[in-house]
Amino acid sequence: MRTHLLTTILFLAFSFAFAADSVPFELRAVADAATDETKEYSMPQRNGDSEKILLHSATLLDRTAIKSAAIERESNDTIGILITLTESGGKRFGEITTKYAGKRLGIILDGKLHSTPVVRNPILGGSLTLTGNFTELEATELVKKLNQSIAQ
Repeated sequence: MRTHLLTTILFLAFSFAFAADSVPFELRAVADAATDETKEYSMPQRNGDSEKILLHSATLLDRTAIKSAAIERESNDTIGILITLTESGGKRFGEITTKYAGKRLGIILDGKLHSTPVVRNPILGGSLTLTGNFTELEATELVKKLNQSIAQ
């Protein structure tokens, strides 16, 4: 009985830890209205407020499309994250940005909505750079998590 209880506790602890792990990268379409197929996210703004954004539940692109991630420094000292996609991921990203030209896509990093850029033109080069208010530590940790997730 005691062994069974201990096994159950360990299983529940493992299940909780696994469920608590957030997804390091997802790309989803921004929705115009709430439906059964959408989820509301809160995206922090620079002024301290937050914007409520609805994203479709379907993931358009995830970590399996990533070949590598690295810190990239812009000329104005902005820290970015350069994501290089796999061949199939780059092709898929090109298809997505072609389909969603003129629309917003939600970029989820580490389980949180990072940004919702408008796709101006199709992006066919097989890579993308995420910029924002990353600190050195945040960017380093996220790059590490992205690279670890693609090794799984």
